[in-house]
Amino acid sequence: MSPGPVLWWSAEPVAVAGAVDLGSGLALLPSSNGLWSDGPSGRHYMDVRGSGVLDGRMVTRPEDARAVLGEVPASTMTRFSGFGTRIRGPLVLMFAWPGGFAVLPDPLGSGFTYRYASPRLTAISSDLDALVAFLRCVGVVPAKNLAFVAENIATGRGGVFSASYEGIEALPAFGYVLAAEGGIRVGSYDARDEVLGYRARDGSLGPAWEGAYQDLLANARAAGAYGSPDHVSHLTGGFDSRLTLAALLRAGVAEQFTYFCSGNPQLPDRWTAERLSASYGLTLSNDPGFTELARPTSLADSFLTPQLNTAGMLIAGGPSSRRYAAPRAVVLSGCYGEIFRGSFSLRYRGRVVGEPPRTIAQTLWGNIVFPDDAQESLLSENLQGLYLDGFRRQLEAGHAAGLRDDSVLDWFYATAKNRYFIGLTSYAWSAHAHRMDPLYSLEAVKLMLSAPPEVKRSNIMGFDLMDRLAPGLREYPFDTDRYNDAYRSLRGETSRRAFDESVAPHIADYRPPQPTGGFRRPAATAEQVEFAKLRKANLWQVVSLEPVRELCREMLAGIPAGERNAIFGRKVLNRLMTKNLTNRTQIRTVYNLYSGLLWFYDER
Repeated sequence: MSPGPVLWWSAEPVAVAGAVDLGSGLALLPSSNGLWSDGPSGRHYMDVRGSGVLDGRMVTRPEDARAVLGEVPASTMTRFSGFGTRIRGPLVLMFAWPGGFAVLPDPLGSGFTYRYASPRLTAISSDLDALVAFLRCVGVVPAKNLAFVAENIATGRGGVFSASYEGIEALPAFGYVLAAEGGIRVGSYDARDEVLGYRARDGSLGPAWEGAYQDLLANARAAGAYGSPDHVSHLTGGFDSRLTLAALLRAGVAEQFTYFCSGNPQLPDRWTAERLSASYGLTLSNDPGFTELARPTSLADSFLTPQLNTAGMLIAGGPSSRRYAAPRAVVLSGCYGEIFRGSFSLRYRGRVVGEPPRTIAQTLWGNIVFPDDAQESLLSENLQGLYLDGFRRQLEAGHAAGLRDDSVLDWFYATAKNRYFIGLTSYAWSAHAHRMDPLYSLEAVKLMLSAPPEVKRSNIMGFDLMDRLAPGLREYPFDTDRYNDAYRSLRGETSRRAFDESVAPHIADYRPPQPTGGFRRPAATAEQVEFAKLRKANLWQVVSLEPVRELCREMLAGIPAGERNAIFGRKVLNRLMTKNLTNRTQIRTVYNLYSGLLWFYDER
């Protein structure tokens, strides 16, 4: 995908090749994908990043957006604040016209949009690499944000610190940008107040229940109707991919998709996917929906590449190859299912408001990050304090907005931590496939925030929605028993049925082109195999652990002691680098540290 557009205001003109002057100090560096048209006041520009649903139709290109919105010039549009209810999925719409521009991400902020602001220059882009390149071009050189890197290392994702470069921030969830008459304003969609103000009445879940059903159905229909050569949906043994399948079945488009599940056929995940696809006459395939052209050529390359592909925003989960073919498939990956059952509020069940944030954070992210003794953390005491202060402010904002105490953490999950992983992952992959999450629904967020805790813990909302979309689908076995004690206490035992194993799954013979590159990992010794089994760790991580620790030690030695100690806790860092590791959390943290430091030191 070509670099995304950059839009800015400057106190004095800046010389950038290819820039278009919009007047009033505003300017645009367009992408090669953008569309220009004539409006009543001059030339108008439209562009799109990501993949999502706009007004019920799937959009991945500016031509798709124009087909939905028509030829109405953006300069004549009103109520940009109303777009929050019109977009679902990791999608950003951009408009520019003489004297103004607008940048409209999806309401949950999965389509990440970044802002640099100083007294004499404000620049906006939904492509962080493009924004950094523009800033360097005009003489501003943003430093990499080691605090953000440390948050990624410690918790696996961002969400408290805003972005991977200092001086650049990601717009908050429900945020959009409007520039006119020489000024740039970050506004908040009306949908934010609608979500926060929703309250179920009379013991029911209210209109949001019907709204969530309609959202999932509309998402499935839009994906099925989109004119791509291929349509792929992830299918595993878990709940979320099955809820996606339920929506596809109800929409009548399930047979247009092939179903992708990686892994050994003898393991529960793949075994369940095969049996489930056979039960509904669907086709499994090893086609993930994207085409790799060049794979990483070394262990270091394999850890650095996902971060280079996301400008350091994702430490894992992002596109992992060095080069891909152009997008050819709609890819559905249902990961927003946790919104139907809550997340952080299930892991931490104590009081939130007024409780020390360390107590809550310790439950969510563990003792290696937030122990009782602050000196026993991977993070320095100073950075822990900054993190916990930011965490506290986000919780207090949710409470001040009128949320119940037991929903404050779910609001933080939906607008911060989940956004910085699930949302950002889908957005990053949309450069290589038309990927979207069919479970994306503001109505579902309303349900999560208003449902009683016992309803969220039971996942009754998710199961009932699946049953309405595809009756009987939930009765088939999952990879593990998904009916917990909370469900049984409210509904009792549920009806179940076994797979008919005499029906063989239909598996398509997909043979992808062979990518260049790749590398061979060292063979495991018997001792390493036993070590991995005892600690339930990934074998390949055990095999490469000592070489990776040595590389980490070299990189850490290159950070000035004062800067290193301002970010990391010396005791734990020394323990991870020199002592025998006793559990998989420690091993995984070493690899997160390795990944984060690789990107921080990379000079590209």
